[in-house]
Amino acid sequence: MNRSIITTMALGAALLSSGAIFAATPSIPTTPAAVPSAHVKQVHFDLRNDTAQTIKLQAGARELTVQPGKTMSVKLPIGTDLVAEAATPNRAAGTVLVQVADSLGDTTVVLK
Repeated sequence: MNRSIITTMALGAALLSSGAIFAATPSIPTTPAAVPSAHVKQVHFDLRNDTAQTIKLQAGARELTVQPGKTMSVKLPIGTDLVAEAATPNRAAGTVLVQVADSLGDTTVVLK
């Protein structure tokens, strides 16, 4: 008889304590810090035209024109393709010259 009372008491204590544990579990709040940012990192670099002709590039929706012998500073989002708009002796129109990456930061891309 004592054994059944002790078993019943232990079972009752276990049932009551498990409810208390679940009731005491804090919920995890959703904060704005947990949401990934939509901000895309911008990379600053220079484009230098070492040819004798003007080079026109497409960078996303933006058109860039680099005059012969000149250097142009640009700041573009990572992943942007710089595409040649017109054919030259060195490249066909539509050629992707470079894709903007973090490693281009504070460098000079020389166009020949």
